[in-house]
Order: sequence, then structure tokens, then C-alpha cells
Amino acid sequence: MPAKPRKRPSPQKLQPALQALLVAPNVALWSDIILGRQTGTIRTGHRDHRPGTVMLCCHVASACVMADIVEVRHTQLKHLRGSECAAAGFAKVAQVLDGMRQHYPDLTWESDVTFIRWEKPRGRLIEQRMLVMAPENRNDDPLIARFNGQG
Repeated sequence: MPAKPRKRPSPQKLQPALQALLVAPNVALWSDIILGRQTGTIRTGHRDHRPGTVMLCCHVASACVMADIVEVRHTQLKHLRGSECAAAGFAKVAQVLDGMRQHYPDLTWESDVTFIRWEKPRGRLIEQRMLVMAPENRNDDPLIARFNGQG
């Protein structure tokens, strides 16, 4: 007798796919994430992130932290709120354009962006408070050297 075809699970039983955010290989940035000083990011364009679990990762240094996305907002760069800029590591809204042009050279104040805020970072890097050190004094460590673009 042929096997019965499997029924597709109802939408209530489908699990959302794991989301990921690529984070630059920068010790200061990762230290801020690990210490909870940075709780958000601003990305160009309309990014299809949703509330739920996210993996903050760096492919260069093989770093990974899990967190929960709690807010996603699509807007223009000029309409970002001060609290969103602060969550993304900018002291002033005016610093956002210059800071983001390092990664997105064509960015303007009229550019569409997506703000993503997370909470409850967790994982080994968080538990052990790893990478919280001055990068100029730690280039002897291969992981720190990779974070600094030297390995």
C-alpha cells in the first residue's frame, strides 16, 4: 500500500525562519553589543525583519549573539528618532549620515532605511563578556586581530 501523503502543517504550527543581522568586525561595536550599550541598527532600504529571534553575527571573526527583535520601523534617514539613533550607537542624529556612509557611500538624508531594535542578547559572548578590551592592546589575540581587520 502506498504511503499516505504528509499533510502540510497548519499556519499556526509553522515556525518562523531564523533571522540574521551581519555585524561589522569591529571590537568597539561588538563590545557595545555585549555590554548592552548598542541595542539597535539602521540599515539601508526596506529590510524584511520581523519581531522574533535574531542572530547577530560576524563572518570575519566567527562571532555570534542571539537576541530578540522587538521593533522594526521603515522610514527615511531624515525621519529617524533620536532614541533610534542612540540605540544604533550615534550620540547625535546629525552624526548618522557620516557614520553610515562608511558602509553605504551613496546614502542621503532622503534614503529609505530600516531601524531594528533588539533586547535580551544572550550567548557565550554575553555570558563571558568576551571582546571587551582595548583593540590596540590585544592584537596578539587572533580573534581580536580578525575583528580589527588584521587577520
